[in-house]
Amino acid sequence: MVNRFSLRRFEVIGAREPTSWQGGIAVPVIDDVPLYIRINEQLMPGMPAGAIAPPQREWLGEPYVIPGDQDTRATVIEGGCHVSWCCGVHAAITIDEQVVTWSDFVVGPCEEIDLGSFTFDRTEYEAAIANVMDVPTIAWRING
Repeated sequence: MVNRFSLRRFEVIGAREPTSWQGGIAVPVIDDVPLYIRINEQLMPGMPAGAIAPPQREWLGEPYVIPGDQDTRATVIEGGCHVSWCCGVHAAITIDEQVVTWSDFVVGPCEEIDLGSFTFDRTEYEAAIANVMDVPTIAWRING
């Protein structure tokens, strides 16, 4: 089964550090449900759009990996503290000729999340990422 992948883009309202969210937040949406809602609505809803927009490759099989770290999962949701490896959500992203798969989800460095895996049409997935900065923004307020 192939899942539908799309992106929403939230404009952050009330951010203490507005430059960290310049360009908005790219919110991964799987089968019309934002990923953060599938996990826990208290999380940040996604990643800074500039962190996944071209030429970045975080979600295209080349995630940023801390030197010396054996975990090569990509950050798919920024941490609520704005430090992704503290409390963000990470997934293994596998890309082949026709599909992209997100699997092996964890929060922070090692808390596994039982989401199973999601498989996306590669063309649709890459088009969504390539056009993320063109997605109209939706106002989103940071609580606290």
